Amino acid sequence: MEENDEYTSFMEFCKNLEGKTLKTLGGKTYFDVVQVKPNRLDYKISNGNLRTEYEDSIENILRKYAETSSLKHVDYKDITRNASYTLAILQLYKNRK
Repeated sequence: MEENDEYTSFMEFCKNLEGKTLKTLGGKTYFDVVQVKPNRLDYKISNGNLRTEYEDSIENILRKYAETSSLKHVDYKDITRNASYTLAILQLYKNRK
């Protein structure tokens, strides 16, 4: 699957999570998937703050995951500070079958 196809597939999966409460892989923080747009994901974290992950960051996370298979948020700190939320969704996405 090409990178753009992977991004499109991932974002389609994310649409099924709108309005759902999830937890980070560490299990310490809960967040809601507020909105999925073609170029971004909007999260609301447990303290009420909103976070947005944009297309470039999501694509970079998907690319790095394809290379490393790592789900450790510290491995993505060079990409985004929101990695823990996107990685929680990525794990669900990869385990969906």
